[in-house]
Amino acid sequence: MPQCDVCQNKFSWKTVQKAMFFAYRPITCKKCGTVNQVTFISRILVAILSVVPIGLLGMFVNATSTISFSSTIALMAAYSVGMYLCLPYIVNYQSTNATTG
Repeated sequence: MPQCDVCQNKFSWKTVQKAMFFAYRPITCKKCGTVNQVTFISRILVAILSVVPIGLLGMFVNATSTISFSSTIALMAAYSVGMYLCLPYIVNYQSTNATTG
């Protein structure tokens, strides 16, 4: 779970989920007031984990045609929901005043 760079206070799952839902909105630590933003690497990782598996599933189904279209859509929706629920465990936050390296 992400935490504040300054005081190591862990952000709640709900707080991270809300921030991710609103396009990577920064999180202000409730303990020390530091503003934390999603790292660039986390944004790239989320994009890859969100798009690539769904694209591969679509290509696989198109190539084999053994799964119905509605089943494919259901699988894609289930993956998307699961991915969305796991995002707080995947992303990393960094304070805005921390040096990037």
